[in-house]
Amino acid sequence: MKSINHRPAPFTLFLGFISSLGPLSIDMGLPGLSDIENFFQLATGKGALTFSFFVAGLAVSPLLGGILSDRFGRKPVILFSLLLYTLAALLCSLAPSFELLLGSRLLQGLAAGLCLAIPIAIIRDTLEGEAARLRISYMIMLVGIAPLVAPLLGSLVMQFGPWQRIHDFQAVIGLLSLLIITFTFTETLPVDKRQTLNVRDILAELNNIMAKRVFLLATLIYTLGFCTLFTYVSASSSLFVDHYGFSIDQLALIMAFTSGLAGVGSWFNAQLAKRGVTTSQVILIGLLCMLVPAFILLFMPNVQALLLGSLMAFILLGFGLLSPAANHMAMDVIGQGKGKASGVMRLFQMSSAALISALYTLLIGMVGSITATALLVLVSALLGLKCWLSLIRCQQHA
Repeated sequence: MKSINHRPAPFTLFLGFISSLGPLSIDMGLPGLSDIENFFQLATGKGALTFSFFVAGLAVSPLLGGILSDRFGRKPVILFSLLLYTLAALLCSLAPSFELLLGSRLLQGLAAGLCLAIPIAIIRDTLEGEAARLRISYMIMLVGIAPLVAPLLGSLVMQFGPWQRIHDFQAVIGLLSLLIITFTFTETLPVDKRQTLNVRDILAELNNIMAKRVFLLATLIYTLGFCTLFTYVSASSSLFVDHYGFSIDQLALIMAFTSGLAGVGSWFNAQLAKRGVTTSQVILIGLLCMLVPAFILLFMPNVQALLLGSLMAFILLGFGLLSPAANHMAMDVIGQGKGKASGVMRLFQMSSAALISALYTLLIGMVGSITATALLVLVSALLGLKCWLSLIRCQQHA
């Protein structure tokens, strides 16, 4: 069977799917939350703990996955993570108690996180320069589509049974992916470039990665951009359901549309790359797409729902623009240890999600949902702009 590595479209789909495994596994479960609460006789809202436990697992394992992939290769780690993901999904389906369901979701998140950092490393193993930037753009575009498709897919699966069928379906796609990758994906990290698991060597290399100023600044820009995205995710229910009175089903459609704009932004990034627009310029455009709507929301908190949704869509478009550009710029300065470097970026990303969620919870009681959202997006974008200015100075002095 011909290797998928030499077929650009399937290869990009493969990388996009691996990167989307976490978001897909979160958003697919949205339609089944109320069924979970009824099945285990839980209080309203407690079913969302299944998301919290999954995200907790997703947050802690990307760096480990990057370290292991630098030692054993990309393919073995992906295969192990998919096998673990499949087994965890089956455990979720068979869980006889809510506590066991939460434990299984934690394990499933750990499994999805193990391979989260690897697609970027694979791209950097095989491509350089603008070719790598284009591939990252298309991959992240696919990741942006995942939140759009996942809730609808979850609803479709539940037409055939209760909430357990969602986890059965996840087990099936995990197993199919495992088989496809086993027989079609060729390892991209040569044996002579693999590294040891010596703790001292790992810490020394992580220190070396963090000492690269361009990598650190680009990672911070990406993280701060992700903060604007996760602010929206954290605020969406209180904004559209509590403040404007939309239903949960209407919220799912709003989230699907606005999240899709992040994918559109990544597509625009690829088109700009083909026209010679530099990564630094694209990052600036993305940050401005976040700053302007945040200023409008801050000084016009009583906006209509349509305008709010449009402004948030513009913010997500900005994230879609800067995300592949910042990822490319960060990884472009890394020689060996690409798995670790990508793992560091995902660790920053997922840690920022926890921080933003806590800050939003604190601010909403003080200033209301719209102002809290505007403040967090504005501060994140301004800090991103400061990092961008430092990055430009760093490049000028290089």
